Amino acid sequence: MTNNKCPDCNGELTKIILFGRSWENPLSRAASDADLSFYAEGEAKRSGLSGKFKPKGDVESFLCNECGRIFLFGTVK
Repeated sequence: MTNNKCPDCNGELTKIILFGRSWENPLSRAASDADLSFYAEGEAKRSGLSGKFKPKGDVESFLCNECGRIFLFGTVK
């Protein structure tokens, strides 16, 4: 990312982590978090052996401190 300003309101952008959370155990409140830091091609299929997608690149995410918009930027591996 080359500019640290929001294109909509010119507010400052702060790096954030987007993540997914599995179900929570109601007794222990334990859950598993996974950050969303990769992307795959649009037609990607899961591997037959591992069940995973082959990453095409990394994703960086930023939040505008003024308007709350989230921006995603991809890097190609």
